Amino acid sequence: MASKSVRNSLIECIEQTSARFPGIPLSILVDQGSMLLTDLLLPLASNSIGISGLLPTMFMSSTIAPRPAGKRIAPIKVVVVPTLYRQDLVGKGRAMNYFIESRVEEDKWYSFIDDDNIILDSSMLYEIPYYEKKGYVACNLLIVPREGKSKTAHIMDYIRRFDDMTIFRFFTGICKKPMLGLHGEVLIVTGSILKEIGYHRRTLTEDFRFTAESIKQGKMKTWQSSTKVSIKSANSIHDLLKQRGRWFKGISMDLKFCTPAMGGIVGLRMALWILGIFGSWALSPLWIFWSDGAYWFLIGGVCPWIVLIVEIIRNKQPLYYILCIPLMGILESISPWFGLKQKKFVVIDKN
Repeated sequence: MASKSVRNSLIECIEQTSARFPGIPLSILVDQGSMLLTDLLLPLASNSIGISGLLPTMFMSSTIAPRPAGKRIAPIKVVVVPTLYRQDLVGKGRAMNYFIESRVEEDKWYSFIDDDNIILDSSMLYEIPYYEKKGYVACNLLIVPREGKSKTAHIMDYIRRFDDMTIFRFFTGICKKPMLGLHGEVLIVTGSILKEIGYHRRTLTEDFRFTAESIKQGKMKTWQSSTKVSIKSANSIHDLLKQRGRWFKGISMDLKFCTPAMGGIVGLRMALWILGIFGSWALSPLWIFWSDGAYWFLIGGVCPWIVLIVEIIRNKQPLYYILCIPLMGILESISPWFGLKQKKFVVIDKN
């Protein structure tokens, strides 16, 4: 939506994506009347073949080294979503549906990149022809969190990376059917599926609903790409709770549109999310004081501790953050309640 709260991350995303993929056309989706439309994006579109020096560089707080600015071969286009278009839809899904209806061609592949995403390699371009021949229609990239202004939020996002490499890889990659949904951090999908399924349903979690409808219609065969995408962690704990809360509320509202199998799998995961404050990694060290507690501690609690401790050490974070792991577990478990009061799509600060 190109609000000022995403200005820096949006510039970084455009510059890095343009430099890594100079020969691939890029389109920037933006709502008519957005704050950054006239002073940033339209000047970019008017000189899109060579953007070097046009945009200010905003890498001061980034852990991603800037790629050399090269001359673009393909254009960068700004696609403006009219104010009067489908006012019943909200957020990113509304813009994506406009793009599908006005620009998408059935015989091409498309990649939707969030405003804080930085694609770290180009393996996906070589994977697409291989998987296309085998009937695959979509894939997700591997998530790698990078630090924002909150070190705690960044460490908590290591669990997202772990989930991406385990349970999401199991369904999206091994089973070829994303029963937990596809995440919006670089969703790659064929134009034919986009045209057929679309994003024309009102929802707070557009990518989950898109996946649910695709599976219900038997259209979704997926793989998990080896390409990594860097995502920017929330700048504050409050923003992280709002982000997680939106996901929980949106998925909860869309569960009724899932197949029974998908609804059961996702519903169980969400129940464990809420009950985690009592039965999982937040308070799991206390389980050893019960008669059978040690067994359940190993099953339900030790894995997240290992993941976070390893990532804290591997990323050279202060070791005292290990003492905060129980607090992080409690924060994750209460985040769904932040979704109850959200009535609209929430854009968190990513500057």
